[in-house]
Amino acid sequence: GGGGDWREESNAERRQWLLEHLHNYAELRSGNNSVNLVPAFHGTSHDLSDRIALNGFRMPDTGTDKMDEGFFGSGIYLSQYFSYVERYLRAREDKYGLGTGSPMLLCWALMGQPFPVCEHPFEDEPNFLGKPRKEGYDSHYTVVSGRGISFYPCPPDQEPVYDELVLFSPHAVLPAYLIYYKKMHFLLWVDPNVE
Repeated sequence: GGGGDWREESNAERRQWLLEHLHNYAELRSGNNSVNLVPAFHGTSHDLSDRIALNGFRMPDTGTDKMDEGFFGSGIYLSQYFSYVERYLRAREDKYGLGTGSPMLLCWALMGQPFPVCEHPFEDEPNFLGKPRKEGYDSHYTVVSGRGISFYPCPPDQEPVYDELVLFSPHAVLPAYLIYYKKMHFLLWVDPNVE
């Protein structure tokens, strides 16, 4: 990785905007501004999360390792937004009949030199749908907006809803915590007779 210059790509201004979003969250270590160590969440099944917690990540295969080809590259996907990963996890549970209650992994993601992806996986050519890492970079990064579980690169004139980090080496993702949680729903009733 390292060594690429996204400023020579199309949409350089938009890519700059994406990286500014990332750098609001990244922790720079060792005085090296290309380390980009980021806490991020990953959701998967009970079995896989236990294996990841014990043995670390591996590159995704077919079957229940993957929901799709990878909209922004074929790698390990994480997000800094718990609610986004939770939404994805519920869709995954539904798709594969995994039941509910899968845990979430909180990881350290070593992004290195990220390539800012602004290409829509279906509307733009070229795009990064199912593609390997952009040569000269260590990871891919984008901010997204959308509905349901269909989220696509966010244009600069919109407020980003979530982000997606794509890592291309299992050694760049360190699982730190396995989080078991339960979503609680509360019904608030207000007595109309009380002021």
